[in-house]
Amino acid sequence: MYLAILYHPNNEFARATEELVEDMKAQTDKQVVFIDVDTKDGSVKANNYGVIDYPAFIVLTDDGQPYYMWQGPVLPAISEVVSYLNI
Repeated sequence: MYLAILYHPNNEFARATEELVEDMKAQTDKQVVFIDVDTKDGSVKANNYGVIDYPAFIVLTDDGQPYYMWQGPVLPAISEVVSYLNI
């Protein structure tokens, strides 16, 4: 499992999202991928995953299939994200 974070790096939630991930890295060694949805590739990925609100935290299986997702400005608890990553 790994985590993809789809977000707008220049909006008001970007810093909080990045800080959450830094804190989370102390609790897991799983890969985290940031995806800028302001790019063409990021926009396509957001559409493919059905993301409608940002930031979006998506736990993906090793073959890239979505397993669990959180969307919107209320950020998930670190412990919850880590528990899904460690399944």
